[in-house]
Amino acid sequence: MSTKEAMRDLIKSFGGQKAVADLVGVKQSAVSMALIRGNIPHRWRMKLYSEATARSIKFDPALLGLESAQ
Repeated sequence: MSTKEAMRDLIKSFGGQKAVADLVGVKQSAVSMALIRGNIPHRWRMKLYSEATARSIKFDPALLGLESAQ
């Protein structure tokens, strides 16, 4: 799975671009641009990690700059 596909899946898991935008305090267009770039901004990562953990959302840790625990 490509990075952009994994990002799309993660964003869908949160309820879509608008939900992610509200969660990290940005406009929906910023989430859209992050998808186009294929990179989640650093300042969003801890919030997304915390929320994904709280919601038991499975994701590729590399999306948030983390190493997988193998």
